[in-house]
Amino acid sequence: MHENRRSILILNFGVLLFGGTPLFSKLITLSAIDITILRSGIAGLVLMIWLLIWRRLVPLQRKDIPLMLLAGILFGVHWSLFFLSVQVSTVAVGIVTLFTHPVMVVFLEPLFAGARPRQRDIFSACMVVIGIYFMVPEFSFDNEIALGVTFGLISAFLFSFRLIIQRQYLRHYPGDLCLFYLLLVVTLILLPFASTQALDKDASQWWLIVLLAVVFTAIPHTIITRSLRYLSAKTTSLVNSVQVVYSTLLAVLILSEIPTWQTVVGGSMIVFAAVNESLTTMRAK
Repeated sequence: MHENRRSILILNFGVLLFGGTPLFSKLITLSAIDITILRSGIAGLVLMIWLLIWRRLVPLQRKDIPLMLLAGILFGVHWSLFFLSVQVSTVAVGIVTLFTHPVMVVFLEPLFAGARPRQRDIFSACMVVIGIYFMVPEFSFDNEIALGVTFGLISAFLFSFRLIIQRQYLRHYPGDLCLFYLLLVVTLILLPFASTQALDKDASQWWLIVLLAVVFTAIPHTIITRSLRYLSAKTTSLVNSVQVVYSTLLAVLILSEIPTWQTVVGGSMIVFAAVNESLTTMRAK
C-alpha cells in the first residue's frame, strides 16, 4: 500500500510535468517544428546518457527498424501538430483535442487486432463529436479555435496510430529505450525542415528549450515508466486524464488564458468519453 501511494504521487508529479508541456509552445518564440526538433534532440541526448549509465542502451532488432521508423515519423508529426494547435488557439483547446485519442484507438485497433467497436464505443465517439461541436463556435479555417481543433484532432489521430504500433509490435522494448529511439527518429526526420531562428534566440529562450526537453519530457517519461510497475492500467488512465486539468490551470496561472464556457463544456464531454473508453478497455483486457 505504501508503494502504491508513493507510485500514485510520483505518477501525478509526472502527469503535472506533462501538463506543462503545451505552455512552451506559447513561451518559446519558435515554429512548432523547431520546438519539436530541439525538444527531441536534447531529450534524446539525456535519455542516451541515462541508458548508458545503466547499461541498457541496446541496438534494435533488424526486423523492428522499419516499425520504429514509422512510429518515430508519426510521433514527430504528432508533436509538431500538437504544438501548432496550441499556438494558433489555446492550451485548453490543444490538450482537450489530444485527449480524443483513446476513442480513436478503439476504432483503429480493428485494423491490427481484429476487435470490433462495441455500442459503448460508438456512444463515446458521439460524446466526442458533440464535445467538439460545443468547442468550435464556427467551422471555418478563419476561426482560430476551429483551426486549433483541426490540428489537434490530426495530432491525436497520429498519436493513436503510433500507440497501436508500439503496443502491438514494439512492446518488448522498455519504455525509456523505445522513447530514445523514437526521439532519435523524430530529430533526424525533422532536421531538414529546421530553420536558423533558434541561433538568434537569447539565453532565456534556450533555458526554456532545455527545461522543456529535460524537465518536461525526459524526466516525466522516466518516472512514469518506473511508477507503472506498482499501478494498474486503470489507475494510470484515471491519473493521466487529470493532465487536461493541470494544463488548463497552468495556462490560466502562467499565460492568463481563461477557457471559454464552450471549451469547458465540450472539453468535459471529450475527457469523460476518453476516461470511460480507457477504463472500459482496461476492464475488458
